Parts: sequence; C-alpha cells; structure tokens
Amino acid sequence: MAISQRASLSANASFTQEPSASLWGTARRRLRGDKLTLAAFAVLGLLVAMALAAPWLSKNFFHTTYEAIDLSMRLKPPSLERPLWWLGTDEYGRSQLVRLMYGAQVSMGIGVLAALINLSIGITLGLTAGYYRGRLDEIINWLVTTFVSIPTIFLLLVVAALFRPNAVSLGLVIGSISWMSVARIVRGQVFAARERDYVLAARSIGATNRRIMWVHILPNVLPIVLIIMGMDIGGVILWESAISYLGFGVQPPMASWGNMLTNAAGFLFHAPWLVIAPGFFISLTVLCLYLIGDGLRDALDPRLKE
Repeated sequence: MAISQRASLSANASFTQEPSASLWGTARRRLRGDKLTLAAFAVLGLLVAMALAAPWLSKNFFHTTYEAIDLSMRLKPPSLERPLWWLGTDEYGRSQLVRLMYGAQVSMGIGVLAALINLSIGITLGLTAGYYRGRLDEIINWLVTTFVSIPTIFLLLVVAALFRPNAVSLGLVIGSISWMSVARIVRGQVFAARERDYVLAARSIGATNRRIMWVHILPNVLPIVLIIMGMDIGGVILWESAISYLGFGVQPPMASWGNMLTNAAGFLFHAPWLVIAPGFFISLTVLCLYLIGDGLRDALDPRLKE
C-alpha cells in the first residue's frame, strides 16, 4: 500500500513539474543579464535611428542637406554656435554631422543588403551540401574552395573599377562574393543535425527532403546563422569603407563613411575632425555588431552552463 502511494505521488509530481525552458527563453534570460551586449544593442539602435531619421533631421533641425555647399564656411572646426557645425564642416563647407547621418544610411544599408545576400547563398548551398552529401557536396566544396582562393579585395577592386557601382550594386557585389564562410559553417552544422532523432522521425512519416531541410534542420541551425549575420554586417561595413577609401566605392556627392575618409585624407593635420568622426562611427558600429554577435553566441549556446 505504501509503495503504491509513493508511486502515485511521484507520478503526480512528474505531471506538475514545470516544463524546461526553451532555447529562446534561456537565451532571453541570459541576454537580460549581459549588460555589455545590452549596451551594444542600445548604441546600435541609436545609430540606426540616426540613419533613418537623417532626412527629417536635416530638413527640420539642421536646415541643410548633405550636399549643400557653403564655401564661406569651409573647414570650420567643431562649434556649438549652430547644430550643423557641431562636428565642423568639410572642404566645401558641408555639415560633417549631416553627412555622417546620411553616410550611416549608405554604409549600414550596404552592410545589411550584402549580409542578406551572402546568408541566402551560403545557407542554401550549405544546407544542400550537408544534407545530400556525396557528389553534390564535392561540387559545392570545389566551388567554395575556388572562391576562397581568390583574394576578396582583388575581386572587389576589379568589379568596382569596371562598373563603378552605386550603393545598391556595391552591396550586391560584396554579398555575392562573401558567402563561402557561411556555407562552410552551415554545412558543418547540417552534418550533425541530419542524424538527429527528429530528422529520422520526420523522414519515417514521409516528409520530403526539402521539408526536412527547411522546416526541421534550418530552425536548429538558425542561432549560428543569426550570429554570423551580425558579424557579416560589421565585416561588410569595413569592406565598403576600404573600397570607398581607395576611390572605387560609393562616389561623391553621395556620402558614405568610407568616401568621407577618402576626402578627409588630405586634411589630416589641417582638419583632423574630418578623419576622426567617420573613423569613430565605423569603429563604434563594427564594435557593437561584434559584441552583439559574441553575446548571442553565448546566449544561444545550449552547452553553456548558467
């Protein structure tokens, strides 16, 4: 009698036991305790808000545009007299702060566009190679190895010199030639995921290969994809800055952080504020993206103990 009572109590306890936290719930709880990652999210949010509000602020608060020339105010140092002079002016008298806000639109937009493209290509090829293996895996691996063996900066310079891309086409080009690392990482994750029990169960009930890949496997490799996306946006911003600094990227009068550095190179000692401001914003944005990627990696790692 006593044994049956203890068995019934243990059974009731098992039914009333709270369910285990999901991966995303655990990640949210970990992120709430990660002050550095939260601070990086806040700073990046302010930068994005500044970029999105650039047209409205330039019209209603600064009362100028990113291409408005005033030669009487050329190379004016930072001043609090008027808001458009808070970060000084360039060699044409244009407001450095307004151009930085519009430059944030271009640089971040290129970063997001290129990251979405390289993730789309990399995830598709990585999923296909990791799931089907065999001959198809060998062909995709050959393709990845071939592209990796060509220096990325060389490809970018050749394309930029031939076609003089604008912001959209530059994002498309960078995204199209930077998917190899994504494909390799996703392929490795799929190798491990395709042998899990939930994949075998889906296959046993007649799920198609496409459904297994995109519905069952992809959500389980999504955390690493989100981390890669944050890192890739930061890397693309650096690539855009490097190409624009060499004179092959976004062309004036359109402002980007890279071509602002290019135009300021000749004024390093006469007007250092022209170099410091875009360099600071590039560094700050990339640092925030890398900190967010590192924080997400820790938060989404199921092997990490509390």
